[in-house]
Amino acid sequence: GTGWINLWNLSEDIDGEAFCADPRVPALLDKFLAALRSRSGEALAQTISPRRGLVLRHDWWNDEVVIALNDAVELMRTTEPVAWGVQRGSGAPIVGSFRDRLLPELDALLDANSTEACNAIQSGETGYPAQWPEEYARLNYVSYFVPPPEPGPVFNWRGWAVGVEYVDGVPYVAVLIRYQGDL
Repeated sequence: GTGWINLWNLSEDIDGEAFCADPRVPALLDKFLAALRSRSGEALAQTISPRRGLVLRHDWWNDEVVIALNDAVELMRTTEPVAWGVQRGSGAPIVGSFRDRLLPELDALLDANSTEACNAIQSGETGYPAQWPEEYARLNYVSYFVPPPEPGPVFNWRGWAVGVEYVDGVPYVAVLIRYQGDL
């Protein structure tokens, strides 16, 4: 039969091994992280998907918050509150601007001695498995993991995963997901 599909649901299919070996990916992630460090929305916008924008998730189980490419320039400056989802267990809402809520946690990642893995989620002790969302199954990613400080609670680890989408053969950041230890 014939029909149509929304372009949003399509992405170039890149083999995992080819993705992990692509030298453009570490360069892209370096530029993306540098844009976060310098608080440059202009530099950030150059790294994110021109098709999808930037899809953010406070935790992998929460709903997506989509930042359109045109809005990325102001992402780190705006103080407009965003509903990021709910805390696991308590159901308390997670609300705040990207600048006030997610950026400080990204700073902790940027300042830490994190480990990196290609197409594998790294996690520490947790009562719930940390996983790459099923709806992104064909999207390659790099995960970052910050272990808990010692001495300290074993559940006090943090992580992020950065999903990369290819548009016309060029890699761009498309998804950013926060992970943490919890019971």
